[in-house]
Amino acid sequence: MPYGTPTRPAPAAGSPVALRDGTLHIDVIDAGSAVREPQVLPDDLVDRPSDGGRGLWLVGRLATAWGWHDTGTGRVVWFRLSDADT
Repeated sequence: MPYGTPTRPAPAAGSPVALRDGTLHIDVIDAGSAVREPQVLPDDLVDRPSDGGRGLWLVGRLATAWGWHDTGTGRVVWFRLSDADT
């Protein structure tokens, strides 16, 4: 398995991580965002100067699934990466 076996939240980010059946699920907690809905740059703007949007653009390219939900005090963006061997 390429991801190892996480058993607790990632200490640097404080975000929950889980590995089940070859799929890595990660929640990224964003309590400081003024904009509720995540903003993703369109493909034709990724190479232009911008203050944001590339992280979610990259997640969208690499993840097998991703989404978000409002927490009332911010949001949680989640994504899944699947093991190609499963």
